[in-house]
Amino acid sequence: MDTMETIESLIRWIGGLAALVVIVIVLISVRRFRSRPAGKIVGSSPARLYSPAFLVIASLISIGICVLLWRPIPVTLPPWAQVTALGLGALLYFSGIALLLWGRQALGKFHNVSSSQGVQLFADHELITNGPFAYVRHPMYLGFFLSVLGGLLLYQTWTMFILLLCSPVFVKRAQREEEALISAFGEEYESYRRRVPAFFPRFIR
Repeated sequence: MDTMETIESLIRWIGGLAALVVIVIVLISVRRFRSRPAGKIVGSSPARLYSPAFLVIASLISIGICVLLWRPIPVTLPPWAQVTALGLGALLYFSGIALLLWGRQALGKFHNVSSSQGVQLFADHELITNGPFAYVRHPMYLGFFLSVLGGLLLYQTWTMFILLLCSPVFVKRAQREEEALISAFGEEYESYRRRVPAFFPRFIR
C-alpha cells in the first residue's frame, strides 16, 4: 500500500468513527430528554419518535440499509481527480460533522427529534439564536448536507449517493419546525427569521 492509499484509508476510518460518535450522541440525547414535559405540538403527534423501541428498530433498519448499499460507485477517477475528491470530500465531510455537533451543543437540553409530519417542543422551550444558529436557522441540516456531499466524494459509495438524494426531506422537516417555533414564539421568531437565513449564511450583510 503506497502513501496515498494509506492516507486515504486513515481519513476514511476517522470519518467513520466521527459518524458513529454523532449517531451515539444524538440517540443518547433523545433518550435523555424524551421524558421531559411536552409543549407545543404542530402536525401529527410524533410520540412514536420518543419510544425506545422505535428508536432502536429505526436505527437498526437505517444502519442495515446503509450497510447493504455500501458498495462502490463504478467510476474510475484519474489520480489528480482522486486526490481532489479526497481533499475536498474530507473538508466538506468533517466540516459538516463539526457543524452537526456544534448545533447539538448549542441546543443543549432543547435538542429533540422531529419529522416532516409533526414537531413537538418542550414545555419550557427557549428560542436558541446563539452559536451556529446566529448564522443559519438550521445548522444541523446544513451540517448533514455538507457531510453527505463530502462523504460521497470521500467514500464514493451508493449509500452516500442515496443519502444525498434524501437531503431535500429536511427542507420539509425544517418548515414543520418553523411552524412550531412561530406558534410558540410569535414575533420573536419572525424577527429572528428575517435576520438569519435558513440554510446558507450571508457572508456580506
